Amino acid sequence: MNVGLPSPEGGEWHPECRAPHRGWMPDLYPPLPILSLCRLDETGVLSNATGPARAGVGVAYLRIIEVEPQKKPSMKRSDFLKAGALAGTAFMAIPRAMAGTAKNVLNNLKPRIVRAGEGKTLNVIGDIQLVKLTGADTNGLFTLIEEENDPGVMIPPHVHDNEDEVFKVLEGEMELTVGGETTILKAGDLAFGPRGVPHSWKIVGDKKAKVILSVFPSGIEHMFEELGSLPPGPPDLTRVAEICGRYGIRFIQ
Repeated sequence: MNVGLPSPEGGEWHPECRAPHRGWMPDLYPPLPILSLCRLDETGVLSNATGPARAGVGVAYLRIIEVEPQKKPSMKRSDFLKAGALAGTAFMAIPRAMAGTAKNVLNNLKPRIVRAGEGKTLNVIGDIQLVKLTGADTNGLFTLIEEENDPGVMIPPHVHDNEDEVFKVLEGEMELTVGGETTILKAGDLAFGPRGVPHSWKIVGDKKAKVILSVFPSGIEHMFEELGSLPPGPPDLTRVAEICGRYGIRFIQ
């Protein structure tokens, strides 16, 4: 009788029942021993052929006679159940741990009032910024910057690997290109620039524009500080690209 099983690794086929006699099934996970699939009764007649059984499940083609592990010890049912319980407990603990981390972040936040005109002023290659909130204020959740620039100031196309950005125009007009689409944002308009999506902006119109830039998560303010500390005059574009690259920002054509 052939029970339709593959030949066991390092095992043998019984010459009469044509079933795997003993060995290991390496393609199972975990690797399980093949049961002794047949035996001779007292008269020497072949009887009681059996199939394989998966530990802790008890699947068999016929009646199981005996287990003969050949190379590796099989896991006891009690150990199998304990391991499963431990794994389940570990996976259940993950959401609780994440919730605990989020709770700690929120609990460490402190109220902050920032008045008009307050904040750290930076000149980032012509982009005049007033940093209102940093990661130190928001426990790393976001950075908030007020930008006020003359028409013609622009940032070329680039991609953020780590941050999402929200642009909210308070005064003036901004031409924004994101995801291949270009639009004019006016006072009260808002745009979302997700990470991984190329975008650029330029101040247009005939007057200054004031824009609130919110960046999630925080950290980009450190890059702006480095860029703002570069010598005045035409920027060294190689140096600019090196600084931005360390923060996961790439310029594109």
